[in-house]
Amino acid sequence: MERATCRHWSSSPRTRSSFAYHEEDLEWLAICTKLRSSGMSLAVIRQYIELARQGPGNEHERLQLLRRHEAQVETQIRALQDTLDVMRYKVQIYEKHLARGEADRLWNPSYSHAGQSEPDQERHPPAST
Repeated sequence: MERATCRHWSSSPRTRSSFAYHEEDLEWLAICTKLRSSGMSLAVIRQYIELARQGPGNEHERLQLLRRHEAQVETQIRALQDTLDVMRYKVQIYEKHLARGEADRLWNPSYSHAGQSEPDQERHPPAST
């Protein structure tokens, strides 16, 4: 990243200079931040940046790198959606039991419900579609 230097002087030697970044630097920072927050490793981000800095001629390699990561992100999203489905199901079970005043019938692995005819639904969320 290139920086445009803007120097100003103050009485303190520690604050004698400051740097202004080009708009392109900020765009790169935003892209890298998004890639990192999506789970891309720093090594792969560096690889992507190096390819881009090399200029034209490696677009297919960059595209493959991005496609691989896209597939990983889609896998993460599916896993998170499955988790969210389970959480929503559990919330519904708790809401229903609390509304009916039957919260004490919720399944608890450390307490045996000997008198209960069937295990509570909380243990078995529906299969994802």
